[in-house]
Amino acid sequence: MAQESLEKKKVLIVDDDPSNSSFFEILLLKEGFDFVTVSNGKDALQLLKKESPTVFSLLVLDLMLPGFSGTEVLQELKKEIYRQVPILIVTARTLDDEAFAELKADPNVLDVLEKPIDHLRFRKKVREIIFS
Repeated sequence: MAQESLEKKKVLIVDDDPSNSSFFEILLLKEGFDFVTVSNGKDALQLLKKESPTVFSLLVLDLMLPGFSGTEVLQELKKEIYRQVPILIVTARTLDDEAFAELKADPNVLDVLEKPIDHLRFRKKVREIIFS
């Protein structure tokens, strides 16, 4: 795959834990993707409003965020303007089958990964989503 096609791919990371954010950043760098990292849902939404939502090829979203939670971000992203933003949920919260199914029912949510995240699975899932 040509490097120039990778340069156009940008990921928005939304996680309040700096060690998790760094982990995702390192993995995305290894894949050749650009990224922007924010630590809360409000900043993520402000960035998506400021930029065109289509600037981002993927949104990596933690559910447990201070203030405006990941769940609240998902509700905002149901608006028409954000329908093209693919989302990969990453969470430390244990999800029962019903909660998992509810998240996956959102058309923007393409997968849900529970922390701790396996780096190979994360990289594979990001490539699948971005290049599908």
